[in-house]
Amino acid sequence: MNDNEIIQNILLGGSHMERCLEIFYKENTRFINVMEKKYGINRESAIDAYTDAIIDFKEQVRNRKFHHKSKCSTYLYSIFNNKCIDILRKKTTHTITNDLPENIMDHSPDIVQMLTKTVEKAYLDNLMAMLGSRCREILMDWNDGYNMDEIALRNDLLNANVARSKRYTCLQQLLALAGKNKPMDLEQLI
Repeated sequence: MNDNEIIQNILLGGSHMERCLEIFYKENTRFINVMEKKYGINRESAIDAYTDAIIDFKEQVRNRKFHHKSKCSTYLYSIFNNKCIDILRKKTTHTITNDLPENIMDHSPDIVQMLTKTVEKAYLDNLMAMLGSRCREILMDWNDGYNMDEIALRNDLLNANVARSKRYTCLQQLLALAGKNKPMDLEQLI
């Protein structure tokens, strides 16, 4: 399938798009091995990132953000590469405590940063509370590092593919809520 056919079928939607994406997915699965070796990530994480990249690619084509300046496979590779970098960042990021230091004067340069983190956490907690309990559990499990098979098992889902699909739907709901609900002001927290 050539690039023009891929784009046209995605824009058509429905079964044309699904068949096209299935073929496109299979044609480029070699990228999974490349990223496993390049970044040293495990296979399951690579597959999850690849699936997310396919979904992002589809959305960018449907929203006409893909301008066909490169091949579809090259564009997918760059999206997938960024997803893998995000996985590495997530692994290396340390959790920040939200407690204010005992002696604030000793840590004055960090106060604004800590308050900002506290506001961000409160805002996200508020959005998560607006989600249904199943979405909240799935997203929290994903954030805690459970793999898709574990998430499926923990949330009584059929399999990892269903968990991936549900995670995507939950993320879309979370983004929609974020669009409707503005973050708190710093004054509200203090």
